[in-house]
Amino acid sequence: MIHLKFDANDVETNQKDFQFENLSNLEAIKQYSARLSQEAKIMYQDLPIASAIKITVHVYNQIPKTVPVRQRNGMINGTIKPMFDGLLMQYFSCVSEALTNVIYSSAKQITNYSIEKFYSLTPHVEVLVEEL
Repeated sequence: MIHLKFDANDVETNQKDFQFENLSNLEAIKQYSARLSQEAKIMYQDLPIASAIKITVHVYNQIPKTVPVRQRNGMINGTIKPMFDGLLMQYFSCVSEALTNVIYSSAKQITNYSIEKFYSLTPHVEVLVEEL
């Protein structure tokens, strides 16, 4: 299993533009995907996988600064998840495009995928790629 973690700076820098305001801006999406691809090449230096794969994407959003302590604790331990419009399919498309020709040869190899949103003290994206 391959585990990739894209740090807070990338998510924090692009989160507002990518998720909420500029989803129709294909150039912003392409730039985000290109950045993820460059980072993935640094993290994974093996040959691309040739068989079927499963991809799991976890998007960790920043915990809001003004929430009650009880609610904040629920966000930290995962019992409270983000329920705003995060447009998960755009995130998945971006990630899958970025990892093509780096982790795997073609998007045709993806036979199963899942996407989840969480809260975190440090916003980031985690991607798990499992060879089937």
